[in-house]
Amino acid sequence: MSGGFSVEPESLRRGGEALQRVGDDFAVQLDGFDATLASYGTPWGGDEIGALIGQAYQAAVGYAMDCFYIAADEMAAAGEDLTVMAAAYDDTEKQNEDRFTGMSRGL
Repeated sequence: MSGGFSVEPESLRRGGEALQRVGDDFAVQLDGFDATLASYGTPWGGDEIGALIGQAYQAAVGYAMDCFYIAADEMAAAGEDLTVMAAAYDDTEKQNEDRFTGMSRGL
């Protein structure tokens, strides 16, 4: 049998909050990056070849930005999950303490 494991809810909570901030900050940076890309306009021109390049560019950038935003959302969500997990560990610990306190009073 293994030696078990130890959880420090406060560390878990801080890590979760930090991960949420990373996800949120990443999304803000993506907004700026997307605006910068849009500010370049359509440098490939309006002729037939330029139109084809523009379509391919827009498809590729759109797909990449979607992936990046999903990654930012997932980071923030994982951070939130960690804070919820920390609260669950705190609640379980409090319940266990209350049970043992109740049992010791009954002795």
